[in-house]
Amino acid sequence: MKNSKLIQLLKTFGPKDLQSFSKYLNSPFLKPERNVIEFFKYLKKYSPEYNSDKLDKEKVFKNLFPSLKYKENILVNHMYELTKAVEKFLVHNALLQNESEFLLNLSKVYLDNKLPKHSEFVNKNMETILKPGFSLKKDFISRYRRLTQLKSLYYTGINDFDNLIKSRSDYFIESAIQFVMDYIDIEGSKAPAKSHGKDFNDPFLEEILECFDIEKLIVILKKEELRKKEERKEKEELKQKEELVKKVQLKKKGRLSKKELEKQEELRMREEKKKEEVEEKLRKKEDARILYVSLYNRLLKMLKEPKNPEHYYALKQLFYENLKIGDSLPHNENLKIEDSTMDTEEKNTIFNYLINYCTQQLNLDFMKESFDLHKNMIERRLYAESENGYMQLHVFRNVIIVCGSVKETEWFEYFIENFINELSPEFRENLKEISYAHLYFMKGEYEKSLSCISKIKDKFELSKTDIRNLQLKLHYELGNTEAAFALVHAYTEFLSNAKDMPEENKLRFSNFVKFYLQLLKLGPNAGETELGYLENKINNESKMSNQTWLIEKINKLRQ
Repeated sequence: MKNSKLIQLLKTFGPKDLQSFSKYLNSPFLKPERNVIEFFKYLKKYSPEYNSDKLDKEKVFKNLFPSLKYKENILVNHMYELTKAVEKFLVHNALLQNESEFLLNLSKVYLDNKLPKHSEFVNKNMETILKPGFSLKKDFISRYRRLTQLKSLYYTGINDFDNLIKSRSDYFIESAIQFVMDYIDIEGSKAPAKSHGKDFNDPFLEEILECFDIEKLIVILKKEELRKKEERKEKEELKQKEELVKKVQLKKKGRLSKKELEKQEELRMREEKKKEEVEEKLRKKEDARILYVSLYNRLLKMLKEPKNPEHYYALKQLFYENLKIGDSLPHNENLKIEDSTMDTEEKNTIFNYLINYCTQQLNLDFMKESFDLHKNMIERRLYAESENGYMQLHVFRNVIIVCGSVKETEWFEYFIENFINELSPEFRENLKEISYAHLYFMKGEYEKSLSCISKIKDKFELSKTDIRNLQLKLHYELGNTEAAFALVHAYTEFLSNAKDMPEENKLRFSNFVKFYLQLLKLGPNAGETELGYLENKINNESKMSNQTWLIEKINKLRQ
């Protein structure tokens, strides 16, 4: 029972959640097929860990049914009913907490019950709170489509074809912008997929993508960005003119009594406040649209012209401006996410696009750029796609690699100490040892590094090569020649048998092992001719890991 879905769900409940769920179960509107209230009361006693021996199935059954002989199917049925109740409770809460979903459902309920005016009132409210964007949390285009359908039903019912056409036209514009993001998502997924040995090789998808003139699409996006900015400017100018008209009208009211003027002014101010609140929400939406079109434009250019770094820097500048990133922030584990138009998932997505670009450039300057991106992403707690999500494994691993490449020892140590617990619990122990193994290597404490490696219990796929690469470097630094030769042999065999490893990764690691072995064979008495020859071969190899370290060792032998 301890590993059941029911217990896993209950483990996510805090004290308030348990209290709310208890009230929910006792509600007369909820009528499970079996009485599970007593069952829940029993389980609740062992929260939040639910590790007690009293949660053994037979003990639970005896407590619930003291007069019956143990029958597993009875307990299984009760578990099923209580699990269903928990799931309904979570969905119920999610709906109440999501204003957009609540209003869309409410509008449909009004229409279904032939109350179209109330539906339209809800639709207008919905328009002000719906936020543009591309994250799953916002689910903008899906909700905008549903809102458009509800508005269309209303306008059709009252024969208002002008608003019907405008409503659908607005949706088509938003849908076109969403298509651009989907296109970017496809293009941006190709390189990461390839690094994992996968390809987007569906012929239908490729043929569809080939239909589009990307250069023209980039020009259209730029035009749309400028058009929306111009519209924004015109609205501001119109608002200023309206303010002037109101001032003139107020002067004309001078003939009214003081009491009448005060009453009218109070009403006017109340209406003005409501109008300003609506206008402010709409202004933020318009600003958001401009931002997303600008981001899409720069993203598309960066993906289609990877050899031109100007597009990368343009995207990074616009993104950092939105996040209000200036100088590097101080080490602060309680740092709050900066307020901006984008939500956590969208910020995480843009960071990943920028980081992937840096990774593909394969040079030290962009490795430093990658460190800056990772540092800002980590310190703003944007390392997961949701605000409460665990740090993704690949992010943690990338930080280890990047910090080692640019020798950022101090920040790396801060990162381990403050963010190891942001990983999912099952990965923490091993990643902590892997991290400290790399940290001690960076500090020159090689024996401590080897000690950490010996404590690693489970290795996920990518860490297997990372650890072997580190072990090779450690044995070299410690002068463990025999151990180094033995590991080279074992590593070479491992790579030749790694059928699922992407060929490009295999080539990078194989080249490192090949040149490492040549360096090892040269020994400390190697002459300049041999060292120079090996250095040239290493520098001419574009696909290889640990290239900088190998060159450093060659230069050290020259001293």
